[in-house]
Amino acid sequence: MIYKIEIKSSIPTINNMYSSSRQGRRFVSGKHKRFKELVYLTFLNFAKKENKKLPIYPSERLVILIEVYFTRKKRDIDNILKPILDALQGVVYTNDNQIDGIGVIRRSEEAKEEKVLISFGVKEKGIEEMIFDDVYIPVRIEKELKKIKEKERNFWRKVRRNEKVIDPQVLEKSIGKNNR
Repeated sequence: MIYKIEIKSSIPTINNMYSSSRQGRRFVSGKHKRFKELVYLTFLNFAKKENKKLPIYPSERLVILIEVYFTRKKRDIDNILKPILDALQGVVYTNDNQIDGIGVIRRSEEAKEEKVLISFGVKEKGIEEMIFDDVYIPVRIEKELKKIKEKERNFWRKVRRNEKVIDPQVLEKSIGKNNR
């Protein structure tokens, strides 16, 4: 089962995750603490509705997709990953070493407010494709289009050189007959 949770909040970055005291001690910043509390409360409400306890997956292998909606385009998605994963620890999973697959997608062009959509589920056969569909499908289509365009280029190259051109469909049929 795949769960999808929305958290409406500005997302802290790794750059402002920690603060330093005058004595040089490092501590978790207030902004990051507030974000962690919001994530905890969001997942606590979710767990109550689903009759689950936190962490939702204490020992299972997981796959996670994080969709980030920024209102400003000049935000690095790699800087927000660690604060989000830290906020999920103890809520979704016990330790982040349980994560076998992770994806992050920026959706700035669609954002009216900053928010994070977190999709997660137990790793099982086919779940990566289910969670990452909008990432994988365009990539697969793009690869197939490249192959088709390359075949077409090769065909026209041969035509220009006056080489003997074999129709790919005829070639496939003849290869299929030889393999039987």
